[in-house]
Amino acid sequence: MLSSITFGAKSLCLATLTAIGVLVAGTVVASGQGATGAACPTDNSAVDGYHFVVTDSNGNARTIADLTGNTRPGDTVQAVFTLHAGCSNVQMSLVAYEAPGPTFDANTASQQVVRQQQTGSFSGGSSNTLQVTIPSADFQIDFVRGAVITQLGPDGSSNFYSAQNRLLDSDNGGD
Repeated sequence: MLSSITFGAKSLCLATLTAIGVLVAGTVVASGQGATGAACPTDNSAVDGYHFVVTDSNGNARTIADLTGNTRPGDTVQAVFTLHAGCSNVQMSLVAYEAPGPTFDANTASQQVVRQQQTGSFSGGSSNTLQVTIPSADFQIDFVRGAVITQLGPDGSSNFYSAQNRLLDSDNGGD
Protein backbone atom coordinates (compact mmCIF):
# COMPACT_ATOMS: atom_id res chain seq x y z
CA MET A 1 0.00 0.00 0.00
CA LEU A 2 1.44 3.39 -1.00
CA SER A 3 1.04 6.36 1.29
CA SER A 4 1.11 9.98 0.28
CA ILE A 5 1.98 13.26 1.88
CA THR A 6 0.48 16.65 1.08
CA PHE A 7 2.44 19.90 0.71
CA GLY A 8 -0.13 22.66 0.27
CA ALA A 9 -2.10 21.73 -2.84
CA LYS A 10 0.42 19.09 -3.97
CA SER A 11 0.32 15.49 -2.90
CA LEU A 12 3.32 13.19 -3.38
CA CYS A 13 3.47 9.45 -3.13
CA LEU A 14 6.02 8.28 -0.53
CA ALA A 15 7.44 5.94 -3.19
CA THR A 16 8.20 9.08 -5.25
CA LEU A 17 9.81 10.73 -2.24
CA THR A 18 11.98 7.67 -1.77
CA ALA A 19 13.09 7.92 -5.39
CA ILE A 20 14.00 11.62 -5.19
CA GLY A 21 15.12 11.91 -1.60
CA VAL A 22 14.24 11.13 1.98
CA LEU A 23 11.69 12.92 4.11
CA VAL A 24 13.24 13.85 7.46
CA ALA A 25 11.20 15.92 9.92
CA GLY A 26 9.32 17.63 7.12
CA THR A 27 12.41 18.39 5.01
CA VAL A 28 13.28 16.61 1.80
CA VAL A 29 16.93 15.67 1.92
CA ALA A 30 18.89 15.25 -1.31
CA SER A 31 19.09 11.76 -2.68
CA GLY A 32 22.10 9.71 -1.64
CA GLN A 33 22.50 11.28 1.80
CA GLY A 34 20.49 8.72 3.70
CA ALA A 35 17.89 9.06 6.37
CA THR A 36 20.35 10.21 9.01
CA GLY A 37 22.20 12.75 6.82
CA ALA A 38 21.27 16.19 5.66
CA ALA A 39 22.78 18.70 3.31
CA CYS A 40 25.83 20.47 4.70
CA PRO A 41 25.22 24.13 5.57
CA THR A 42 27.51 26.54 3.73
CA ASP A 43 27.83 28.89 6.70
CA ASN A 44 29.12 28.55 10.28
CA SER A 45 26.14 26.35 11.18
CA ALA A 46 28.14 23.55 9.50
CA VAL A 47 29.89 23.38 12.90
CA ASP A 48 27.64 21.51 15.34
CA GLY A 49 29.76 22.25 18.40
CA TYR A 50 33.19 23.10 19.68
CA HIS A 51 35.28 23.65 22.79
CA PHE A 52 38.93 24.38 23.48
CA VAL A 53 41.63 22.78 25.56
CA VAL A 54 44.08 25.47 26.69
CA THR A 55 47.42 24.37 28.12
CA ASP A 56 49.61 26.98 29.79
CA SER A 57 53.42 27.05 29.77
CA ASN A 58 53.48 25.01 33.02
CA GLY A 59 51.50 22.16 31.43
CA ASN A 60 48.21 22.94 33.20
CA ALA A 61 45.30 22.16 30.88
CA ARG A 62 41.73 23.38 31.13
CA THR A 63 38.69 23.02 28.91
CA ILE A 64 36.79 26.17 27.95
CA ALA A 65 33.75 26.89 25.79
CA ASP A 66 34.84 30.39 24.67
CA LEU A 67 38.30 31.77 23.81
CA THR A 68 37.40 35.36 24.73
CA GLY A 69 39.34 36.39 27.81
CA ASN A 70 40.58 32.84 28.42
CA THR A 71 43.96 32.71 26.66
CA ARG A 72 47.42 34.12 27.40
CA PRO A 73 50.72 34.50 25.54
CA GLY A 74 52.49 31.14 25.27
CA ASP A 75 49.33 29.03 25.74
CA THR A 76 48.79 26.03 23.47
CA VAL A 77 45.22 25.98 22.23
CA GLN A 78 43.46 22.95 20.84
CA ALA A 79 40.10 23.47 19.08
CA VAL A 80 37.95 20.34 19.36
CA PHE A 81 34.90 20.42 17.09
CA THR A 82 32.26 18.39 15.27
CA LEU A 83 30.66 19.15 11.94
CA HIS A 84 27.11 18.58 10.76
CA ALA A 85 26.58 14.92 9.80
CA GLY A 86 25.97 15.74 6.11
CA CYS A 87 29.28 17.58 5.72
CA SER A 88 32.47 16.50 4.03
CA ASN A 89 35.62 18.37 3.03
CA VAL A 90 34.82 21.43 5.16
CA GLN A 91 37.94 23.57 5.59
CA MET A 92 38.55 24.75 9.18
CA SER A 93 41.46 26.77 10.59
CA LEU A 94 42.95 27.79 13.91
CA VAL A 95 45.45 30.64 13.62
CA ALA A 96 47.62 32.61 16.07
CA TYR A 97 48.85 36.06 15.05
CA GLU A 98 51.42 38.29 16.69
CA ALA A 99 49.64 41.63 17.00
CA PRO A 100 50.79 45.26 17.42
CA GLY A 101 48.74 45.56 20.64
CA PRO A 102 46.73 43.50 23.15
CA THR A 103 43.31 44.55 21.78
CA PHE A 104 41.87 44.30 18.29
CA ASP A 105 42.06 47.47 16.23
CA ALA A 106 40.94 47.32 12.59
CA ASN A 107 43.29 50.27 11.85
CA THR A 108 46.36 48.21 12.82
CA ALA A 109 45.10 44.70 11.97
CA SER A 110 47.17 44.71 8.77
CA GLN A 111 50.28 44.73 11.00
CA GLN A 112 49.41 41.34 12.48
CA VAL A 113 51.72 38.49 11.47
CA VAL A 114 50.71 34.82 11.35
CA ARG A 115 52.96 32.96 13.83
CA GLN A 116 51.25 29.57 13.77
CA GLN A 117 48.32 28.09 11.89
CA GLN A 118 46.70 24.74 11.31
CA THR A 119 44.15 24.16 8.57
CA GLY A 120 42.45 20.96 7.48
CA SER A 121 39.47 19.57 5.60
CA PHE A 122 37.05 17.63 7.78
CA SER A 123 33.85 15.61 7.58
CA GLY A 124 30.87 15.38 9.89
CA GLY A 125 30.15 12.60 12.32
CA SER A 126 33.39 12.59 14.32
CA SER A 127 35.46 14.77 16.62
CA ASN A 128 38.16 16.85 14.93
CA THR A 129 41.11 18.79 16.35
CA LEU A 130 43.31 21.73 15.36
CA GLN A 131 46.15 23.07 17.54
CA VAL A 132 48.39 26.17 17.69
CA THR A 133 50.59 27.87 20.24
CA ILE A 134 49.96 31.55 20.93
CA PRO A 135 53.05 33.78 20.54
CA SER A 136 54.73 35.10 23.70
CA ALA A 137 53.75 38.65 22.78
CA ASP A 138 50.61 40.63 22.01
CA PHE A 139 48.38 38.28 20.03
CA GLN A 140 45.15 37.41 18.30
CA ILE A 141 43.84 33.85 17.96
CA ASP A 142 40.98 32.95 15.62
CA PHE A 143 38.98 29.76 15.09
CA VAL A 144 37.42 30.04 11.63
CA ARG A 145 35.66 28.20 8.86
CA GLY A 146 37.78 28.28 5.72
CA ALA A 147 41.34 29.33 4.98
CA VAL A 148 43.56 31.61 7.06
CA ILE A 149 43.74 35.27 6.07
CA THR A 150 47.48 35.93 5.99
CA GLN A 151 47.11 39.72 5.62
CA LEU A 152 44.15 41.19 7.50
CA GLY A 153 42.57 44.50 6.53
CA PRO A 154 42.79 47.28 5.66
CA ASP A 155 40.16 48.89 7.86
CA GLY A 156 36.84 49.18 6.02
CA SER A 157 37.57 46.19 3.76
CA SER A 158 35.96 42.77 3.86
CA ASN A 159 39.34 41.13 4.48
CA PHE A 160 38.39 40.15 8.03
CA TYR A 161 36.86 36.86 9.23
CA SER A 162 33.90 38.63 10.82
CA ALA A 163 33.15 40.59 7.62
CA GLN A 164 33.20 37.28 5.71
CA ASN A 165 30.95 35.60 8.35
CA ARG A 166 33.59 32.90 8.96
CA LEU A 167 34.65 33.71 12.55
CA LEU A 168 33.52 31.17 15.16
CA ASP A 169 35.61 32.35 18.13
CA SER A 170 38.59 34.58 18.90
CA ASP A 171 40.66 36.27 21.58
CA ASN A 172 43.21 39.05 21.82
CA GLY A 173 45.70 39.69 24.59
CA GLY A 174 49.25 40.26 25.63
CA ASP A 175 51.64 40.74 28.48
